[in-house]
Amino acid sequence: MRTGLVLWIAPLLAVLTQSASAAEFPGIAVVELFTSEGCSSCPPADQLLKRIAETQTKSGHAIYCIGWHVDYWDRLGWSDRFAHAKYTARQRHYGNELELSAIYTPQMIVNGRDEFVGSNWKLADTAIGNALKTPVRHQVTLKCQVNTTDKTCQVTYTVSPAAQNAELQLVLVESGLSSKVTAGENRGETLTHVNAVRNWTTISRGPISQGTATLSLPKDWQRSRSQIIGFVQGTETLAITGAAAVSLAP
Repeated sequence: MRTGLVLWIAPLLAVLTQSASAAEFPGIAVVELFTSEGCSSCPPADQLLKRIAETQTKSGHAIYCIGWHVDYWDRLGWSDRFAHAKYTARQRHYGNELELSAIYTPQMIVNGRDEFVGSNWKLADTAIGNALKTPVRHQVTLKCQVNTTDKTCQVTYTVSPAAQNAELQLVLVESGLSSKVTAGENRGETLTHVNAVRNWTTISRGPISQGTATLSLPKDWQRSRSQIIGFVQGTETLAITGAAAVSLAP
């Protein structure tokens, strides 16, 4: 955990909500936040992720927000219902690749390479701006079919050109979530979340070009506020080179 940080008022929001052409912003920005309801430094980062998601909605540019809830804060007395050990493992994988001395929350990573404290608007602004100005290497398309009977979502994907030495991450996220925290560092607070991860699978059979995958849906899942985010990620550098999203709203 890192404290004493300031939320910056970013110029990116004003820039992206103007009528900028696709040529000005040809890239994508996959914004991953590692967070926890048990961490007192995380709520400002959660709000920052929400503002970034709102920027995407207003601008239409290719910004994809993902909130990974880690489980190592559960030991302080509050079990984050959105946390999972495999999300923590993903963060540790980043820590090893980026040669960090330790993992921490809140941590934000843009396109698999730029990492910083997750509540720092100024660094988020810079990283997202740079990402959006970098042309993508892979075009990703997604189609989804929800089966409400067996609570599954079948995802059909296409990656062009085919991705070598890479994986396709398919992430089910849900917004409009909240928790009344009754223990731990955020005791007494009501926390809200945007694009919290509800399930996740990895396609690792290369080269990745097209196929289908099935994701299970949580029992308390709300279709109208959910989407699938898919992104191509290198297996060696963890750089993200293409992404897309599809809403699951009927």
